[in-house]
Amino acid sequence: MPMMWLFLTTACLIPGTLSAGGFLDFENKVNPEVWMNASEIIMYNGYPSEEYDVTTADGYILAINRIPHGRAQTGQTASMKWPNMTSQG
Repeated sequence: MPMMWLFLTTACLIPGTLSAGGFLDFENKVNPEVWMNASEIIMYNGYPSEEYDVTTADGYILAINRIPHGRAQTGQTASMKWPNMTSQG
């Protein structure tokens, strides 16, 4: 009988501990960019973003992101800027 009381007490306390507000509040402490894709991160940092879908010769579909100009040059395209390609892997 004493083991049953221990089990019931533990079973009642565990759900209250897991749902306690602020006790396991990891989501508010994480950088918001963690949940964003590449286009959202670019726009979050104040840059314009263009996204293109490109199909390779072997059938892979790639999402290509382009930043057409800086933060201050709204509406202008870069005339003499060097392209920069960043890839993963």
